[in-house]
Amino acid sequence: VLAPNGGFEAGTADWTLTGGARIVAGNESFHVGSSTDASSLALPMGASATSSEVCVGLLDPTVRLFVRNTGSPLSILTVEVLAKDASGRTQSTPLGIVLGTGSWQPSLPMLFLQNLKALPRLTDGTTRVAFRFTAQGLPGGAWRIDDVYVDPFKGV
Repeated sequence: VLAPNGGFEAGTADWTLTGGARIVAGNESFHVGSSTDASSLALPMGASATSSEVCVGLLDPTVRLFVRNTGSPLSILTVEVLAKDASGRTQSTPLGIVLGTGSWQPSLPMLFLQNLKALPRLTDGTTRVAFRFTAQGLPGGAWRIDDVYVDPFKGV
């Protein structure tokens, strides 16, 4: 399932951007969303992008996206999942880091466990999460992300 505006075709809708993150022309080269898609998200060093919340259930355990880094190979993209705890405070859990190359590539699936917190007896079996992507590491990274999917293997 594509995250809300996970292809960035609707500009910055459904995303909170900081540190110079911005929508730019140019889509990931596989065109998994549509052959007419034309946008992606640029993340200079220190910039971050946080998705709006998406409902996940027990069968939605991963997030995956397309990445490219045309800058320093010593920079990384960190990925976090954000979810509210029992007291209603948003908690951040690191999911991992992504290394990028000068060409578009799919990330490995990143497993998150917040979907296990939605016990069916207490909830409808779903919980709401958001994802934050941050360009970090040594200066000079020039990250782009596109087509952010939650549980990209659903139905396979």
